[in-house]
Amino acid sequence: MYGNRIILVSRDRDITLMCQKAFAKENIRIQTIPDYYDALDIMSEGFSGAVILDSSMDEDNLPGLCGFISESLKVPIIIIGREEIPTRRIEYLDSGADICIKLPINTDELLAQVKALRRRTLSGESNPDKAEFASGDLRIDDHRRLVTVKGKEVALTHKEYGLLTELTKNAGTVLSYRHLLHTIWGNEYTDERQYVHQHICRLKKKIEPDPRNPVYIHTIYQEGYIFREKD
Repeated sequence: MYGNRIILVSRDRDITLMCQKAFAKENIRIQTIPDYYDALDIMSEGFSGAVILDSSMDEDNLPGLCGFISESLKVPIIIIGREEIPTRRIEYLDSGADICIKLPINTDELLAQVKALRRRTLSGESNPDKAEFASGDLRIDDHRRLVTVKGKEVALTHKEYGLLTELTKNAGTVLSYRHLLHTIWGNEYTDERQYVHQHICRLKKKIEPDPRNPVYIHTIYQEGYIFREKD
């Protein structure tokens, strides 16, 4: 699972012990680091695992950190926090976090979420027939998780990349909000349509020549989205 390695960034002893016990049952190595930026140094050295961030350490700077990890390092991000305000959780997800889990931690849920992230990541890697995609000026290299438009690399968050590849793999088919939420976010987010809308809007700004008149990703009113291929 991600090379059987996870980085946990937390100074909380209870969170650390809980995560270590949970992942030990699945033979997953977990490395605990007490500082966000020390963790970045380690992840920048070719780390290909998943990262769990304790939001209580630096709530104000966490969204920016999520964005950097998601766009530059392209690894899945799980946030653990005590946030009671929905807008804070939405901010983390919009910044690039894949999952937000509220304390106290349900270790079974945490393990299930990590396994789901693994399945979604490996589904692209294990399907060589769909490893490369081309439509108009858009190119996707799933092996390298690289997206280009007119030959120029486009930096996508983990969520944006997941949405794009899910749409392209089902090109010509309308994908419902519920399907996209279930596939990209997980079962507990199947009623949060605004998550999909916000991420699709940002995705269009990055890959469409004119986001207001999209070439690739089209909204189907009250249903969802469809990717239409271009010669």
